[in-house]
Amino acid sequence: MVPRRKTGQAIWGPQRIKPATYSSSPVLADDKLYVTNEEGLTTVLKAGPKFEVLAENNLNDYTLSSPAVSDGQIFMRTAQYLYCIGKRVSH
Repeated sequence: MVPRRKTGQAIWGPQRIKPATYSSSPVLADDKLYVTNEEGLTTVLKAGPKFEVLAENNLNDYTLSSPAVSDGQIFMRTAQYLYCIGKRVSH
């Protein structure tokens, strides 16, 4: 993954997240980028000019879905379960 600015200048590189099959789309929320592979491992990266892995969380189940974010919660769907992570933010 090497995100590029409009100028074509590399922002990250040559660092990489763990090799795997990725079918879901990356999701940006709360200045964090969430990337989930088909094995259920979600890598959380800090959004910004420096490559920084904040966490790796494994759901230990097959998933093709992208994380969904709503009111401070992250929803993750695997082959067997639907997870809700976080506390709902009241408006």
